[in-house]
Amino acid sequence: MAQASIAIPGFDPSLMNGIFAIVPIQFAHTRAFERFRSDWNVTYPNQEIPDFGTGPYVDCMVGMARGLIRIANQFGIASILSRSHNATLVDFLPNFEGISGNITFDAAGNRQADFHVYNVYNSVSRIVFEVGPTRFTTLQPPQFYSGTAAVPLDRPVRQRLDPVLTDPATAVVFALNVAAMVAILVTTAYLVRHRRLAVVRAMSFPFLLLSAVGCLLIHASNLVALNGPPTDASCMASTFTFMYGFQIIATASGAKAYRLYTVFENQRLARTSISTRTLLAGVAALAVGETILAVVWAAIAPPTVVTETTPYLTVSRCAGTNAGSTRAMTIAALGYNGILLCLVVYLAFKTRHVMSAHKESSWLFMTAQNSALCALVVVILAQYPFTAAARTVALVSTAMVTYGNAFAFLALVGRVVVLARHVQVAQKVAAKESAAAARKVGAVNAGLSAAAARRYRASGGNVLDTVSAKSGTNGSGVEQENGMEVTWDAAGKMVNLVESTLPVKRGSYLFSAWQQCTVTADMEHGTLTMFPTRQPARAIGTAISLASITVAPHSGVAAHCLDVTVSADATWIVQFANDDERDQWTAMVFPDQAVTTPATGSSVMNRLKRRTRRTAAATTLAVSERAEPSHTTFHDRHWVGSRLDPGDGSAEGHVAALDHVSEKSTSGATEKSSVVSRPQVGRGGSGA
Repeated sequence: MAQASIAIPGFDPSLMNGIFAIVPIQFAHTRAFERFRSDWNVTYPNQEIPDFGTGPYVDCMVGMARGLIRIANQFGIASILSRSHNATLVDFLPNFEGISGNITFDAAGNRQADFHVYNVYNSVSRIVFEVGPTRFTTLQPPQFYSGTAAVPLDRPVRQRLDPVLTDPATAVVFALNVAAMVAILVTTAYLVRHRRLAVVRAMSFPFLLLSAVGCLLIHASNLVALNGPPTDASCMASTFTFMYGFQIIATASGAKAYRLYTVFENQRLARTSISTRTLLAGVAALAVGETILAVVWAAIAPPTVVTETTPYLTVSRCAGTNAGSTRAMTIAALGYNGILLCLVVYLAFKTRHVMSAHKESSWLFMTAQNSALCALVVVILAQYPFTAAARTVALVSTAMVTYGNAFAFLALVGRVVVLARHVQVAQKVAAKESAAAARKVGAVNAGLSAAAARRYRASGGNVLDTVSAKSGTNGSGVEQENGMEVTWDAAGKMVNLVESTLPVKRGSYLFSAWQQCTVTADMEHGTLTMFPTRQPARAIGTAISLASITVAPHSGVAAHCLDVTVSADATWIVQFANDDERDQWTAMVFPDQAVTTPATGSSVMNRLKRRTRRTAAATTLAVSERAEPSHTTFHDRHWVGSRLDPGDGSAEGHVAALDHVSEKSTSGATEKSSVVSRPQVGRGGSGA
């Protein structure tokens, strides 16, 4: 029969779809088959002989009976029952004529016959193949479980867990890295175009460019790692590109931190400088060390692809053929770059209070910390294979690197673009306002006119003389002495103003940094002001009443310094070029507290009188971008304070802090202004 229907009550027939059964050919035209069919019709009239397995089943039963009879005749029934015979398989398997054909066996007990291959689908069995010892004949196409003749796999396909772009999560991380690279290129192009802006120059443009290049290399390393299953070439490219990118960022950040540390943590601020060329040479030397490390690694243990398989998974990852050498080179690379990162952290921590306007050291410190934490997570994940979750672990590691790199770029380079853009916007606004402010700015820079003075006196105030360190007071003279600019009164007998550019730091702060400041002592109005020379868009200066100050030589490690003390928590350290300059400045500003008599005779000291006009007054400084009608505005960093009589004759001095300074940039120059509040005052310190 070519086919037959199979129906089993209570059984889902679809579960048998695609099943194959190999059975000997069912029936042959032999005498044994004819006898069997005659006996079947007598016993089961009106019922056909089942065509699936009937012949082999009958021949199997007959063969077993014949075999038992055969060994019983040969070895005896008693030995068979006691199992004491030594019959073999050949003795047991006789050759005979069966209903499925002639039954013969080989030495191994296999039947030598032709077979039919039955295929079951939709409860119907069909003979699809006929197989003989030396032939294989296809009778009709088979149907597998799919309903087609396509041969299915005989085992599950191993799933690859490498990051591939067809995976949605991998595609997202890949797209983020591409977007980051585009943003870096656009930002870098903006910085190159506007590299002459003061804020860009202040942030060391060459190192900004190096940081951007390092970030690009790290993102490129991520793209190589995410682009399909790894190869030997991609493993080497990804590993060494990442190493160079990290090293460039670390050395560029370290160079900037080292410059800050060298300038602001030394004993002689005025004598210390370090050039960009020197720092770039150091960066190049460290890059040579990284190159040597990469060459040695590629020579003795190059990163190659290692494939791991399970019955269901295939994972390829970058490793070395020599585990020991690979581990040694990995430790060497981590150690070399880890030391660089630790140095950046240390230098950034030591200088974290420097340049408070742009907070360069603070950003360097945060970047180094963030990079160290991200590197720790990536290194830990790299130590374990995570075969069943290899793709997830790879994506987590790549995402951590992407985040850390993006943070580093935004902290080191991106924020500079924001600052530069802010400056450009401010310049455009200032240009629009310049026409309206031109008359006022010109009048202020030239000094208050007589008409302005009369208007101010009419408003109820007491107008003081306009002070200008360039022209003197009321026609007074200006002399240069030991780097100091000394302004005399009209008679040439009294020192009205002493201005110097000196290193200053807060003595009452544990981690304060040196700053180059314009130190102005105004004896006519009784104030001492200290203002950073390298000031940000909004800076804070300090104004102190001279009457409240006590001075003494500094006893610390810094040389040629003077302690300026107001209270226990308000102390400043001012550094001079030498002790003679310090003593001369003290003798002019604080004659009653002079440290020693200056050893050098000078025209200033010869003209200096024992009495210098001073007032014990409180100074109240406010800030305004425009002069109000009841205020006097002073420009060009020459700050003057008013003398305020408290009314009780005590003339108690107060310390006033300048909280804000407005800047206006016109024609490339920066103008700073402060406003001095003047409630009715007199020249003698006790009211007019």
